[in-house]
Amino acid sequence: MNLVPREIHRPHVHVVAGQARRRHARGNGLTYGEAAALLTEAVPETAPQRTARLPRAVR
Repeated sequence: MNLVPREIHRPHVHVVAGQARRRHARGNGLTYGEAAALLTEAVPETAPQRTARLPRAVR
C-alpha cells in the first residue's frame, strides 16, 4: 500500500493531539508541537461548518 505524505502524517497528528488532550486535562502546559497538533486536527473537522468552533482544549 502506497500512501502520500499527507496520509502518512495524519495518524501521527492524531496521536500527538490525543496526548495533548490528556496533558491539558491534567493541567499541564502544552508544547508548541502539541498545540499545533490540536489545531491541525481541529481544522478539518470544523472547516465544512460555517461557524468554526474549536475544541475546548484549544481555546
